[in-house]
Amino acid sequence: MPTVVGTPAPYPPPAHKLWTRAECERLVETHLLDPDRYELIGGDLVLKVSKSYPHMVSLLRLIA
Repeated sequence: MPTVVGTPAPYPPPAHKLWTRAECERLVETHLLDPDRYELIGGDLVLKVSKSYPHMVSLLRLIA
């Protein structure tokens, strides 16, 4: 299988952005971030996992 060897990029990759709580609150205030879909974990904005049907049924049974 052929292998392509290239020269490295002439510029460094962008640094990883670590978000603060204040920055996230500002994004929510300006409606750029939906707090129901994302959460801040260790400086990273993480998309929340949607709840499946079995999860919702067990949750409703637990509450009732």
